[in-house]
Amino acid sequence: MKKYILSLAVAVCFSAMPVAVPLSQAAISVPFFNITVNEHTIGGDDTFSFHVQKIENSLSSLVEDFDIATSEGEGAYTTYSTAGSSTQFYVVVDSATVWSAPTVACTSTNPSVTFQPTVGGVIVTARPYSSITCDFTHTIQQAGASNILFIPGLQASRLYKPGSVFNSEDQLWEPNIDADIKGLYMNANGTSKNPAIYTKDIIGQTNVYSWITKQSIYKSFISTLDQMVATNAIHDWAATPYDWRYSPEYIVDHGILTNGGNISYAADLTQNQIPFIISQLTALAQSSNNGKVTIVTHSNGGFIKYFVW
Repeated sequence: MKKYILSLAVAVCFSAMPVAVPLSQAAISVPFFNITVNEHTIGGDDTFSFHVQKIENSLSSLVEDFDIATSEGEGAYTTYSTAGSSTQFYVVVDSATVWSAPTVACTSTNPSVTFQPTVGGVIVTARPYSSITCDFTHTIQQAGASNILFIPGLQASRLYKPGSVFNSEDQLWEPNIDADIKGLYMNANGTSKNPAIYTKDIIGQTNVYSWITKQSIYKSFISTLDQMVATNAIHDWAATPYDWRYSPEYIVDHGILTNGGNISYAADLTQNQIPFIISQLTALAQSSNNGKVTIVTHSNGGFIKYFVW
């Protein structure tokens, strides 16, 4: 593929459009990055609206909005923009009423170009003088109810820290002793005094005694959702445990799932990581009977949902 640059010739000053010349005829090249989007449909044809945004130095700018109309299940479009070594592109498609959420897979001849699927699209980490091809696949929705994501309320997710014995853990919330509460203290700048604290589950029923008996929090609600899955009323549901010591906006932008199933909110995400709650939404949308997810919230969960959008 030839790379082109803007000519520096004097004639450009009198032209309505910049003059492009082959790289071999110039001393300076422009670091373009090409993005090809292939749209595949299963079950019919339609027109899909795409948007490409460039994220560079924490600033976002629109690259292009475009439509792809499929014919016999296939359609494609190519766009481009300049790119530095840390430039990211967010390629997203609008949701369509009769179509499921898309599955996305990308390929590039440059192994340093990476991608990470997200809700409705993909985040691409670019490299100059490179390209990527992303395949979006939509399937006609089947009849049925949407999957459910439940975001619980304040203090309704258990918090833990690694225990003093190998491979053990110490539950800090719900607390058993005063030291558990002190273990949850935050610094003045809003960070955790103990960055090793993590969560992994919501509280169905308390596991510490209050006035002799255990208290039911979400036990019956969890049972109802499980029954909906068992009777095929919905395909799946999931809860979002989170570290409620942080702000709703911070929670939506963070959350790292480890191989052990623990979720940490203390560390910032790396460039290619997706926040935990966004990864949950993506997985639920892809397995949903109709490609949609119903978000059910309680208390502080409603504020968190606000920042998801």
